[in-house]
Amino acid sequence: DMTKKTVSILAGQPRHVGSTDGTSEAARFWDPKNGVVAFNHLYIAQMNKIRKMNIATGEITAFFEEGADDIAFDGTDLYIMQNVTLSRLSLSGNRVFLAGGSVGYADGAGATAKFEGQGGITVDDEYVYVADWYNHVVRRVNKQNGMVETLCGVQYKEQKHFYQDGQCAAAYFDAPGDIVKVGKKLYVTEIWGKRIRSIDLETMTVSTFVKALPIDVRAITTDGSRLYVATLLTHPAIYSVQLSN
Repeated sequence: DMTKKTVSILAGQPRHVGSTDGTSEAARFWDPKNGVVAFNHLYIAQMNKIRKMNIATGEITAFFEEGADDIAFDGTDLYIMQNVTLSRLSLSGNRVFLAGGSVGYADGAGATAKFEGQGGITVDDEYVYVADWYNHVVRRVNKQNGMVETLCGVQYKEQKHFYQDGQCAAAYFDAPGDIVKVGKKLYVTEIWGKRIRSIDLETMTVSTFVKALPIDVRAITTDGSRLYVATLLTHPAIYSVQLSN
């Protein structure tokens, strides 16, 4: 509850692992990663399958018998990242491969493209945007033809912590973990960099929006006026960040 700043359990039980369907607390989950609301249902990506929750009744059922690391919704279809494979998933459960499938770094169409790391995704009318964790870049995938390009950042593999704002072609990210789009900007969390970076899609520039967060800055979402960011490991918390300041 954002007004009262209270947390309650919507479904499942703490420390009870499984994939049992049922209503609210009777259901069990196995490492739930992320979720999106599509019409009257909440779609939940977990390690071994995607689940669907009827928001009105609390009933949870299996939707897709494969797991996903992240999930997004464009108003018509779901998009899922399964390790390094990006797919489109209709609300009737039909999957269409878009890009990836191999570990590495390569731009190109469909299976010629390569990703590395289980970063987050977000979507708009034309593209799926991917936080490519271990390549330290942000990628953009055309929803129609699966063409992948590096949108922002310089790819590197060294176990170092590079950081630089500026033009997208020269910017450095430090393990981008998740991504969300608000208007003409993308907001990217840095798992190791402890920052939120902003990408202006009109000027193609990167700036630092928030810095000095606890390490392991992971999930990010928005309500249009604020960002909500989750950190894990040694400092598990949820932060609210006003977009206008």
